[in-house]
Amino acid sequence: MKLGVNKPPRVKVRFVDDRFEGKEEWVPAGRLKTPWPDAMRFAVRERALAALEDVQTDDILDSALWWVFEKHVDERVARLGWTEARNALEVLDRNRFRELLGPTGPKLLDAPAYEENGSVYFPVSRTIEIAKALSRILAQTLLREVDDDEAEGLRDSIYGTYNPRLKDEEWRYISPETHAAVFEERTMPLLNLMRSWCGEEEVDLRTQIEDLRGELARVGAIARAALMDLRAHGRKATADRLSLDLRTGGRFGPDKQWLSE
Repeated sequence: MKLGVNKPPRVKVRFVDDRFEGKEEWVPAGRLKTPWPDAMRFAVRERALAALEDVQTDDILDSALWWVFEKHVDERVARLGWTEARNALEVLDRNRFRELLGPTGPKLLDAPAYEENGSVYFPVSRTIEIAKALSRILAQTLLREVDDDEAEGLRDSIYGTYNPRLKDEEWRYISPETHAAVFEERTMPLLNLMRSWCGEEEVDLRTQIEDLRGELARVGAIARAALMDLRAHGRKATADRLSLDLRTGGRFGPDKQWLSE
């Protein structure tokens, strides 16, 4: 191997495989990825990293993955985009990431595809599974963001926007029609994907349960105040029967005219 003297720098290499019959060639330095003694280890690493991209993704799926990890996962714990497979996941702190994933953590973080310098790497297919699990855990937060983005997109699709142009610092008007096209073709598919990852029906159900519990607490407070008022006005027997009925789940019926005393 010999270094050249011209720019850009080039290196003279000799091909050792017999099929090249001692061929020599000047090549850009950037083509030399690793010293020859490390070539075998480098090739193994390249094959392992290439295998991380085991499924193809589109722009919508790319955006959903980056939404989850870039916005909601500390890059000191896990991150995307640090290998040739852009959507493969690198986990730097497996313990903290396992805690974030909760009960699903051990299964999802089992058997990484590749390990290097304390980090473990997972293929794109597993990265998608992990993103879905995180979305369920972070559903309330993510769905608020989704709703905000949807509201903004709808507003822009109605009124348009004025955006500054960096080149001349003038304001440029973007029409409602342009916003509507982008909103329909790109934004809504992304928002719908995020909603499906979050399990929106389950989130809505939990919200309804929380609302019901709040309503029960409010009605319970009213009932307790009413019972106190009945006792204060000398209707202790009625108040006691109502209190028992509330505790045991009894119902008013035609034969239970307890408020008519």
